[in-house]
Amino acid sequence: MDCVNICGVPFLLQGEASPAHAAIAEMFRCLPRQNAAPGVTLCVRQLEQETSLNRYLPAWLLAHVVNLPESDEVQLVYGDTGNCAALAANELTRYCAWMDAGTQHLHYLAQKRTAGLTPLSVSSVLVPVLREFFAVQDKVLLHAAALQTPSGHGVLLLAESGGGKTTTALSLLRSGARLLADDLVTLQTVDNTTHMQGIAEALNLSAQTIAFFPELENAVRALPTQTVLPNGKRVLAADAVYGQAYTHEPCPLHAICVLQIDRDKPLLQPLSVQHAFGLLLHAHTFARGQRPSHAAMAVCSSALETLPAYTLFSGPNPQALGPWLMDALQNLHPLKKVC
Repeated sequence: MDCVNICGVPFLLQGEASPAHAAIAEMFRCLPRQNAAPGVTLCVRQLEQETSLNRYLPAWLLAHVVNLPESDEVQLVYGDTGNCAALAANELTRYCAWMDAGTQHLHYLAQKRTAGLTPLSVSSVLVPVLREFFAVQDKVLLHAAALQTPSGHGVLLLAESGGGKTTTALSLLRSGARLLADDLVTLQTVDNTTHMQGIAEALNLSAQTIAFFPELENAVRALPTQTVLPNGKRVLAADAVYGQAYTHEPCPLHAICVLQIDRDKPLLQPLSVQHAFGLLLHAHTFARGQRPSHAAMAVCSSALETLPAYTLFSGPNPQALGPWLMDALQNLHPLKKVC
């Protein structure tokens, strides 16, 4: 696989061919490629059940993985020298991703605990470690969507999983906006301005979201059957439908919107700095035991000193939401915030 650029950092995926390697390559499929020497390597291994972990795990991590109880939660553990790992286990497989103290090497390992085919958990353990990696560079990784309007305004969309980020992002895309990401976004303060950059991925579309937009229904009819996920969602790259879809460049942040899907008509309602700060930190946490980073505290505080935050009531019509929100964002000058 070519070297990919993730929020300004070159990453090279290494490791033997395996389902885990293929899953991570697919996760990075929408990211820009580059030929420069990698700044960071991501080594991927998938082991069979009889393989000893001793030669593959660092000493500080081995006991954590071997003794990991089965749980639906991903757990984050920290070493003594700046290293960290995200762990998960079920009755079929152990999963682990970790970062070396020097941050030049990231690792992902999956080991079967039973014979036969087993499901893979890639993003759930890799993303918490990416969060720690970017924190070292004073970047804040968030579970969020981000778009840039044709006028250059950047909007950050916050919501829980299933809370409408993808549908709202699509409503803006079809109105001419460009998508930074619909799930993973970094924030960084540059010259007293908050910039955001996305980790672009293919969209995971529910049947309800597809039904909202006719062009999506036409596009998914042509998709192969393997684009259907176990949860029934369809996988579709945004640029297969919207030509201008992705932008990989940093974008100045203009407004923060927290989504609510329970209003008769679309509405932006000012959100207090304290409430918005708590929601940003919540979106910055991806695993049990993960500590708030100093970068997150500083970047989120700096952003909320100058940028407005709103509750965005989406209204009943996703097709009408995009044009309405475009106009609303255009008319946010002068910027106002609620303390």
